[in-house]
Amino acid sequence: MTAKLIPHPMSAKRDLLASDGFLLSGNKQPEYQFNWHEHDCSMLLWVSAGSLESRWHGTQETVAANKALTGGTLISESQLTLQPGMALLLPAVTAHANRARTHQQQHGQLYLEPDLLRHCPVRGAFYLDAPARSMLATLTMPGLSPASRQQLVRALLPQLEHGHPVVFADSAETSIAQRLSQLIGAALDEGQRPPSLESMASVLGMSMRSLQRHCLQEFGCSPVQLRRHLIAQAATQMLDSGIRLAEASHQLGFSSSGHLSRLLSSVGKSS
Repeated sequence: MTAKLIPHPMSAKRDLLASDGFLLSGNKQPEYQFNWHEHDCSMLLWVSAGSLESRWHGTQETVAANKALTGGTLISESQLTLQPGMALLLPAVTAHANRARTHQQQHGQLYLEPDLLRHCPVRGAFYLDAPARSMLATLTMPGLSPASRQQLVRALLPQLEHGHPVVFADSAETSIAQRLSQLIGAALDEGQRPPSLESMASVLGMSMRSLQRHCLQEFGCSPVQLRRHLIAQAATQMLDSGIRLAEASHQLGFSSSGHLSRLLSSVGKSS
């Protein structure tokens, strides 16, 4: 989708940044909506509850980063429904708009001096890994001291590099079922447990019922079965490479190695 890039109102934040270069903000407003605007600093936005539809104009920086990280199509305007566990990182002066897709929602925003992100390769939409989600949850806790908040932000920024980007595939060339498989595979390639099927359906702009139909038509199985099969396949490759069962279980997000063993057994693979 090609966007017509026009000037948008500037919501200036830079003068409000702390001496260490960041400003934390949060919003729980029901039926939240904020029309097109820009900031004079970088911004990290993440959803804690509900869902938030975000649209943003790609700058040369954001579209090039998306191309390099995902191999996807360059997009000058992007739209995505963010769910818990997903985030959006935008450079300064990037036009964007947000509105709640659920009546109740909660999201946070971390405004940052652009220099703080000069070594961070991630831009655009991506999935947060478990440590980053934990840091953001702690960052928004009331009563956190300024010194602790500063340390958390400094630790968070390099951790963002471990998130994996949302793949904007060319739907004319790649089917919905194949794109779901790619999303699952992208997480597994990073040694992470894939996001929930609900969040991936949202990324693909599908209802769970439609996603079920596409998977059955192309792969002859449900999205749940496809996800379980790909996780088992990745686990088997890890075990074959010499990684111990307990370590593979931990990397893939299982609470115990017994859970992974049962998954492998249920899909006909031996651990």
